[in-house]
Amino acid sequence: MEPKVSIIIPFKAIDDHVKECIDKCLKLNYTNYDIILLPDKALNRGFLKKSKKIKSIPTGAIHPSEKRNKAILSLNSEFFASIDSDAYPKEDWLKNAIPLFENKKIAAVGGPNLAPNNASIKELAAIDVIYGRLGVQSAYYIKPYIQFKDISECKELASSNLILRASSVKKIKGYKSNLRTGEDSILGNELRKRGYKILYSNKVIVYHHRRPLFRPHLKRIFSQSKDKAIVIKKQFSMKSIIFFIPPLFVLFLLIGFILSILSITILIIYASILFIYFIIVLLESLKSKKTITVLLVLVGIPLTHITYGLGFLEGLFLKKRI
Repeated sequence: MEPKVSIIIPFKAIDDHVKECIDKCLKLNYTNYDIILLPDKALNRGFLKKSKKIKSIPTGAIHPSEKRNKAILSLNSEFFASIDSDAYPKEDWLKNAIPLFENKKIAAVGGPNLAPNNASIKELAAIDVIYGRLGVQSAYYIKPYIQFKDISECKELASSNLILRASSVKKIKGYKSNLRTGEDSILGNELRKRGYKILYSNKVIVYHHRRPLFRPHLKRIFSQSKDKAIVIKKQFSMKSIIFFIPPLFVLFLLIGFILSILSITILIIYASILFIYFIIVLLESLKSKKTITVLLVLVGIPLTHITYGLGFLEGLFLKKRI
């Protein structure tokens, strides 16, 4: 018999994305699972009658990581499948993921978050900005187009596409973060400290809507970068240095502008560096598939770098603990 899997979906209130996520989950070619909805407030009973697989645990207005803990620490399923409410799984999501847990040391499995077929131009542009070579998450194990080899061991995976062995995640008492984002980095670190492994497979697929350019995207980037800085302060490693590039870029823009007013030589150097930066950004933007997307990405990359840098700097000086 297939192992029991509980799909956990945190969200504030029912919207079109949540409905899409639930509908696609009900079409999975896996039989032994239920869908645990984690809304802020109790849902209409009529909605819950849509399928016997659907259950609801109202949580109040708390962070997604705290919502997930409500399910993880109270249910007795063998596995928990975490997915964001603005994402939905491919039909073989669980069928491809569960066999990868044959080794008892495997605590978590995930895969790519691909762009949905109905993604808007601004969504696609945001994806190109985030995951391109100049993106703030270019080295991350979420890819909209580029995929790693079939199976790879990694240090962390996003909660938008993450299947967890219940016994392993319960040993670390679930998520240990009071942050809105970045909780998956802490979870991955805690699992690996216990000797567990995390696997990425390009066959474990979800389709994930992204916040479109510009305001929704930049607001999300600011929040993520602030939380990332808080996480890095707790678990710094040499690989974390890459995340300091955007804040250093912001400081360069500010200090360089001030000094260039005082010296023509500095102004020439400052302008030359910015021109080279513009050319690099332009070349990256030209990789996009449509003219309108090129223009959006051309503007989106610098704005994302600056926003990420500002958020990261704020996070470095926050006293918030995790």
